[in-house]
Amino acid sequence: MRIFLTGNAGYFGSVVHEELLAAGHDVTGGDAGFFDVERDESAAWDVRDVTVEELRRHDAVVHLAGLSNDAAGELSAEVTVEINQRASIRLAWLASKAGVERFVFASSCSVYGAATEPNLTEDGVVRPLTAYAHSKLWAERAIVAFTADGLCPTALRFATLYGPSPAFRNDLLVNRMTSTAWRHGQVTVTGDGSAERPLLHVRDAASAILETLSADAAAVFGEVFNVGVPGANYSLRQVADLVTARYPDVGVRFTGSPDRRSYTVCFDRFTDRLDGWRPQRTVEDGVAEVAALLDRTAPFPRLGARWGPGERSSWLAGLIRENVLTDEFRWTRPLPAVANL
Repeated sequence: MRIFLTGNAGYFGSVVHEELLAAGHDVTGGDAGFFDVERDESAAWDVRDVTVEELRRHDAVVHLAGLSNDAAGELSAEVTVEINQRASIRLAWLASKAGVERFVFASSCSVYGAATEPNLTEDGVVRPLTAYAHSKLWAERAIVAFTADGLCPTALRFATLYGPSPAFRNDLLVNRMTSTAWRHGQVTVTGDGSAERPLLHVRDAASAILETLSADAAAVFGEVFNVGVPGANYSLRQVADLVTARYPDVGVRFTGSPDRRSYTVCFDRFTDRLDGWRPQRTVEDGVAEVAALLDRTAPFPRLGARWGPGERSSWLAGLIRENVLTDEFRWTRPLPAVANL
């Protein structure tokens, strides 16, 4: 299968790219390169500028590109909507016009926001709390409606991801707690730690995309699926306990107001419909893998003691402050000396 992969250099995208190639697919695509300290200026790409011609002769589009979490979305709600919602909907429309057969959109369980009931199914009440969550929800609703011109669209609401990646992120729940334990000897938990989230290893998330692409079209046509490990909903306190089991001398600090983003999710529809997919890794595996990565080498050695692009929102804010990115998240010039960020 010839696949156009957006966001192919990001935390999730770089793993998906590897897995697609390993499965024998022909992969092309692009990434804005916001978090690549070695970015080649000539390789600049923006999902807002994709053309029909770029998508022609592809069998599938896997769409991951976007401002990738709640904190990054808070930098500009308008740009979050522009990139995550409008550009995503436009991309699906272009794919339909280009003769693409499959369109897989990476949505998020964050659309459930402040849940009032447990184990939410895809038909449950959504309560998005952030610009990021709103943009994902409205994009997925429009995208699964693009069923003309032979397009088979599917939206996957992924659980919170964790685990190593060629483009490692420190700002995801499990990765953040493990990284701060390794770096600072302390884990910080928001509020009393009772807020809950579903968790999924990034490699298992990538395999879910492969399974969706290979599934019979009738099984995934116009569908929205929750994607995660059945029963793997964790409180923040439970995640902290798993991290301190790996680092027993590390302290846990509870701080701030309770996190309103709290939801537990049911994943039975996806695992029943695509019964060839089964997640292989646990949160304990992810903590051990991230700890091993940190022990081998800091994820961003050029940045010395600082986390750099691993902290998405602070990195983007630095690029805007240095006028490397405009307020519309468009490149103005190559990255400055890393020390300035």
